[in-house]
Amino acid sequence: MPKPTKKPPVRIENLSFRNLLRRFPDERTARAYFVDLRWEKGLYCTHCGNTDESRIGTQERPPQPYYCKVCRRYFSVRGASVMAASKITLRNWLIGIYLVTIHNKTITSPALARELNITQKSAWHLRRRIRIAYDEQGGLFRRPVEGDVKDMNAAKNANAAKNKKGTKNMKAAKNKKAAKNKKSKT
Repeated sequence: MPKPTKKPPVRIENLSFRNLLRRFPDERTARAYFVDLRWEKGLYCTHCGNTDESRIGTQERPPQPYYCKVCRRYFSVRGASVMAASKITLRNWLIGIYLVTIHNKTITSPALARELNITQKSAWHLRRRIRIAYDEQGGLFRRPVEGDVKDMNAAKNANAAKNKKGTKNMKAAKNKKAAKNKKSKT
């Protein structure tokens, strides 16, 4: 279980892509980097903000390795951040953050998906969360980015034909159209 170190973490924007991959070869090193970045001034609970280290225990529970004895909840480096409730590995988050920040204009989600070996949909969500975190919140660890599913459905509706807006799926739209045609024939 990585504990925060005293020296400030290296900025990934100052590394080349090859050096980034060399410096973070696995999930353990990426987790240690995020722990150092998040808890630079000391460990605290992401739920209640408890900073009394004697009241925060560590457990060998990989998804939620820290336990707060004040609020009695487990927490991790992902909690209350853009990475909250994400199944994408921390190493992929690190590489994704690097790729989004170093590109002059933007990196497309299919290109990000190819680089990280994840689906295009996951890459789209990752890129969106990173961009919102930097644009609106001023950093990765302010609060979770919410509304991804709602925004994605709104985008689908915006691009849908007029007769299909607001429908949940294509089958429902076809059934609706079939019922309308049946009515008009009788």
